[in-house]
Amino acid sequence: MDTYIARFLIGLLSVFITHCSVAQTNENTKLSPGLSDEIKNAKNAGRFLLEITVKNDKVPIEIWKPAYQTQKIFESPIFSVYRIFATAEEIHSALLPFPGIIFIEKGNRTPKEEIQVGNLDLSVNKINLVHRNFPSVNGDGIIVSVKENKPDTTDIDLKGRFLSTSLSSNTVNSHATIMSTMIAGGANSWHLGKGVAWGSTISSSSFAVLLPDPNSAYQQYNISVQNHSYGVGVESYYGADAVAYDASAVSNGSLLHIFSSGNSGASSASTGIYAGLNGFANLTGSFKMAKNILTVGATDSFSIVAALSSKGPAHDGRVKPELVAFGEDGSSGAAALVSGTSLLLQHLYKQVNGVLPANSLIRSILINSADDVGNAEVDYKNGFGSLNANNALKTLQASRFFVGSISNSVSQSFTITVPGGIKN
Repeated sequence: MDTYIARFLIGLLSVFITHCSVAQTNENTKLSPGLSDEIKNAKNAGRFLLEITVKNDKVPIEIWKPAYQTQKIFESPIFSVYRIFATAEEIHSALLPFPGIIFIEKGNRTPKEEIQVGNLDLSVNKINLVHRNFPSVNGDGIIVSVKENKPDTTDIDLKGRFLSTSLSSNTVNSHATIMSTMIAGGANSWHLGKGVAWGSTISSSSFAVLLPDPNSAYQQYNISVQNHSYGVGVESYYGADAVAYDASAVSNGSLLHIFSSGNSGASSASTGIYAGLNGFANLTGSFKMAKNILTVGATDSFSIVAALSSKGPAHDGRVKPELVAFGEDGSSGAAALVSGTSLLLQHLYKQVNGVLPANSLIRSILINSADDVGNAEVDYKNGFGSLNANNALKTLQASRFFVGSISNSVSQSFTITVPGGIKN
C-alpha cells in the first residue's frame, strides 16, 4: 500500500511539474479551452471577465491598470488568483507574454452542486450482495423512464447514460436527479451514490399528465421499467388512470410500472368504504390501485415500515403495497430501489434468453422472493414483504419459475419438486 501511495503521489507531482514547465514555454497552454475557443471564435468583442493565476514573486505591475478593475480573490504561499476585465487583444499582447502568469480562464463559470445520495444503504435490501454475486448484471442496455420532472442530465453520475426524448419535462428538479441516481447512479461523485442498475440508461417523462405515455413511445424508446415516485393526495378508488396503467402493462408485455405508495401514512381516505380509517387505505393516487403494477412502501434501515409510508388496502381489499423497501426519506426512494432491481432482473433474463421477460414474471419474482417482515405473512402495511434483490436474482438464475396462461374455464397443472428438509 505504501508503494502504491508513493507511486500515486509521484505521478501527481510529475503531471503538475510537466504542466507548469509547458505553460512557461507555450503561451496557448496558459488559456483555458473554453476561453481559447471564445477568443478564437470571436464570441466576445468586449471585455472578458477573467481569473488569472500569477506567481507571487512575479506579479506584473501592469495588471493593476484601472481598465482591468483588478481584484485579488485568492492567495497561497506560491501563487495568487486575480479577477480582471480584459479584451482579447489585451489577453494576447499584455497578459500572456508575462512569465509570471500561470493560467487564464473565464471568471463567469457558474458553480453547481453535485447531488450526492449520502444515506443510500444498499445492504438493507441485499442489493450490495447482487453487485458482488452478479458483477456482470448492471442493467447495461436496459432503459428506464423516470416519470416526473427532468433530472440534471449533466450530473456526473448520469452523464453519458441519459436518453433524450420528446417526453421530458422542461423543468429540471433535484428530486428527479436523486431518483435517477438511486436507480442508475454511477458513483462517480461519491461511493454511496452507486445506483442499483448502475449500467442502465435513464430517460425522463413529464408527469404533467397523470396517464401512461403512449404505447408507441415505450416501444420506440425500448423502455421496460417506468418509475413513478409521486402522488396527488389520498385517493381510495380505481380510477381511469388505474385502468390506463393496467392497459399499458398488458399492451407492453415487458414494461413494468412501479409506484411509490406515498407519504401519507397517518392520513385517512375521505371517500370509499375505508373513509375515516386512520393509518390505512391512504395510497396517494388512484393510479396506484392498478392491478398489473407494483406499489412500494418505505421502511427504515431495520426493515420497519415508516409511520409516514402510505398503506393499503386497495379500494377493493387487494393487498397494497405489494412490497416495501428501504426509503428512510419516504416511499419515493423505496420505489426507485425496486425499479433498479427490476432492471437487473431484466438484464439477467436477457443475458440468458436474448429477449426481455414478461412484466408479470418480474413482478411475481419480486413478490415471492421478498423477506417476510413485520406481521407474519401478508398484510396491508408490509405487503408481501421487503425487497430482497439477491433472492430475486437467484430465483431467476436458478429458473425457479414457470410461465403459462389460461382462459376462462380452462385448467393447467404444473409440478413442483420440493427438496428434502424444506421447512416452508
